[in-house]
Amino acid sequence: MQKIIEDEIKRLKDSKKYSSKIVTEVKPFTKFYPAEDYHQEYILHYPDNPYVQHVSIRDFERFKAEFKEGKFKS
Repeated sequence: MQKIIEDEIKRLKDSKKYSSKIVTEVKPFTKFYPAEDYHQEYILHYPDNPYVQHVSIRDFERFKAEFKEGKFKS
């Protein structure tokens, strides 16, 4: 999994899609903390929330449009 992530970061850097440096740190998974119940399916339960309407849904729709079969469109 780490190689997949590092390859994608390299692809994004090479594409110059972002003007700022990509600074994501890739580390081995050590712990997982489940979110509180009210965070589960947040968009479904809080569709009128301004952040959901103006950020979350738009970001999700853009992600769905760009992501096909495990690969981002170039």
